[in-house]
Amino acid sequence: MYRGRHRKSARSGRRARAAMVALVLVAGLGALAPTVALGEARPKGCTGLAPTAVTIQQTLSGPDGSPAVTFTYAVVRDESVVATRTLIVAPGQTASTTVGGLRPGSYAVQQQPDPNSGVAPADDAPAVIDPPACAPTVTFTSLLAPA
Repeated sequence: MYRGRHRKSARSGRRARAAMVALVLVAGLGALAPTVALGEARPKGCTGLAPTAVTIQQTLSGPDGSPAVTFTYAVVRDESVVATRTLIVAPGQTASTTVGGLRPGSYAVQQQPDPNSGVAPADDAPAVIDPPACAPTVTFTSLLAPA
């Protein structure tokens, strides 16, 4: 009997050491993932180490029959552009695009409509990726002035 309990104890010790090594490896990356006890399910959603995304949604209002407008977006973090995307939106329509592979933190999404379109650029929109909110959406609504 003693021998069986000893083996079980040795296996439990290996699991505990493996969990401790994993925690040290994660902590060594500069971020600490949520702790999960052995046998528990991992939490759903992203963790501090998971790639994330920002969805940019653009709605354009304006007279029927007006031409579509090209919008360019810059996703900025710490005053550096980390990604750009382009959408072409017709009046009365909504379009969206997703920027993936982002890390948790604060971003600004800058909108620049085609300068010849007559649409004024909107103010920068904040996008905060703070787990478990892994994929925020920023929404722009623009007005196309009649010609």
